[in-house]
Amino acid sequence: MSDTSAPPTGGRQFALRLAIFYSAIFALNGAYMPFFPVWLQASGLAPALIGLVMAAPTAARLLSVPIVTATAGRRDALRGSLMIASLLTFAGFLLLSGMKTAATIALVLWITA
Repeated sequence: MSDTSAPPTGGRQFALRLAIFYSAIFALNGAYMPFFPVWLQASGLAPALIGLVMAAPTAARLLSVPIVTATAGRRDALRGSLMIASLLTFAGFLLLSGMKTAATIALVLWITA
């Protein structure tokens, strides 16, 4: 039987920081998500395209999360992976205000997911 112990995470302090980090992420998602479809509609997107744009991050996560977490686990780079993902998300939301077509909005959301 092989040893499949969990990688070291840094203990209680890491857990607290991670809890605060995820609380902030979900609070921000909860703040923008109800208004995002309204913004998309005001940008001129049809309801069907709004649905596709809103689905883009979920599709991206389904594909990217297993790859990113496996790579982070192999390289023991959990913190670095979270920081890179957070910076990409922040940059994507800054870019989002200039996007006007469904394809560009979906692409930015795909990257930020």
